[in-house]
Amino acid sequence: MTGHTVKPKRGRGMTRRTFLQAAVVSAGAAAVGAGASREAVAQPKRGGVLRVVLSDGNSGDSLLATKMNNTWTPIMFLTMYDPIVRLDNGFQPHPGLAESWENSNDAKTWIFHLRRGVTFHDGSPLTAKDVAYSLQYELRKESATYTGSLLRPYLSANKIKAVDRYTLRLDLDKKFVFVPNVLGIRYSLAFKEGTTDKDFLNKKPVGTGPFMFKAFTPGQSFSAVRNPNYWEHGKPYVDAVQMTNIPEEASKFQSLVTNQADLIGYVDFAMTAQLKGDSAHQPFPFMDAAWNGLCCNITVDPFNKPQVIKAMKLGLDRRQFVDTAFAGLATVAFDGPIPGSDPYFPAGLKPAGRDVAAAKSLLSEAGYPNGIDLPFDLVLVESLGVTNIAQVAKEQLAEIGVRFKIRQGGPTFWDTVYLHQPFILPDWNRRHPFEIYGLLTTTENMTKFKSADLQAALNAAAATTDFNQQKTHYGRAIHITAEQDGLIVPAYSPRLHAKSTKLQGVRPNFVSFLDFSSATLS
Repeated sequence: MTGHTVKPKRGRGMTRRTFLQAAVVSAGAAAVGAGASREAVAQPKRGGVLRVVLSDGNSGDSLLATKMNNTWTPIMFLTMYDPIVRLDNGFQPHPGLAESWENSNDAKTWIFHLRRGVTFHDGSPLTAKDVAYSLQYELRKESATYTGSLLRPYLSANKIKAVDRYTLRLDLDKKFVFVPNVLGIRYSLAFKEGTTDKDFLNKKPVGTGPFMFKAFTPGQSFSAVRNPNYWEHGKPYVDAVQMTNIPEEASKFQSLVTNQADLIGYVDFAMTAQLKGDSAHQPFPFMDAAWNGLCCNITVDPFNKPQVIKAMKLGLDRRQFVDTAFAGLATVAFDGPIPGSDPYFPAGLKPAGRDVAAAKSLLSEAGYPNGIDLPFDLVLVESLGVTNIAQVAKEQLAEIGVRFKIRQGGPTFWDTVYLHQPFILPDWNRRHPFEIYGLLTTTENMTKFKSADLQAALNAAAATTDFNQQKTHYGRAIHITAEQDGLIVPAYSPRLHAKSTKLQGVRPNFVSFLDFSSATLS
């Protein structure tokens, strides 16, 4: 399931030894001059090579910018390309390549005004024809992009028009209020008119992003150099980005603590203990970035008894989950896919507190006075931290009388377990409510929960462009999920990275995962 799981894939990669042999990078490129004034020091520090180590690059990766099947590829592509709109970490749209936009005709006509003066890496100007072509390309079924799957129900390729050099018009077949949000996701990239799959695969990438392509070896490395003509004036600050793939977690961690890397992505929570007392390196969590829930198919016995689901929710000590499974770096969750920090989250919703006696009483009411041994295993996705989550859940739920075994789903989890087994623990990146609920109520309905009230709330949210009205309706949807669905989500987890304390300005996000355009090395 593309875009769900972050896991260390085994690819060709580099060992620690070959990485250290290859890491001949000047350590002093970003040093601050001894005589620098306070005013100069206050400015973003320029220069240096930002060295990043990840784990899930593989030999099947390519430069085809519509294919992003891991964390390596979005980070790589979004150093070189820009999406049309920018999303903040609450999934609200902001100006990017499109400076402004408006809608009319009941949100069926959208006009986007493009930023003037933006150039591609080859020096040619970005125009509305390039953006129109990019969207048409991404809309094709054969491109298999998420942008296409979100827009095709509303928009035909021939209804995307360049009105003039800097104006783009979309004439939708039916109302859709979240068009700007879709144009901000990682698949909504702008590239040159006429670009083909063959061009992506065989030619030097040409985008408008903060860095320009230098070199790429699938499963091993990628490098890009500063774009001196980037439209966001003055950025980027570092001279280059160098990404290296090291699949082995211990070797990846060693690359940081031996100062051969400035940042390592997607770290096991247990490794944070090794950074205690290390003044040169620190954990770098992207909070509320993912959720790992016990997903119970409520059409299957005993999960078809509401008392059992409610008992399990009351049986969890959520604070202990945060401290034990996530090394204190998570936040307490509310049995649903939306965290408390989300701008749409309802103020009045509180997480279920642990009540062992009440949980046991509910089980007895459901016909299990002595507890229950579940007739199936909890099957886990292969992802960082998931085994810890499952073990804590098993221990806590055993105290109320719900007993089960844990089983790894292996590399075929998304094909053979997901949506097939009644009790699973997957891994999901956080998404906008319209996105995640659109999935969980249709093709990705892991719990088989159906609710007319839930659908009515979602429909009402999708019928207005007014944020406050959307918040009211999504708040109702979030309440219904927490109270009635078979999702049991005790904590909202970060995507955990680690970095040198000399590195500042890297911005974790839900589009590129890691944005290096503001990064500095002191």
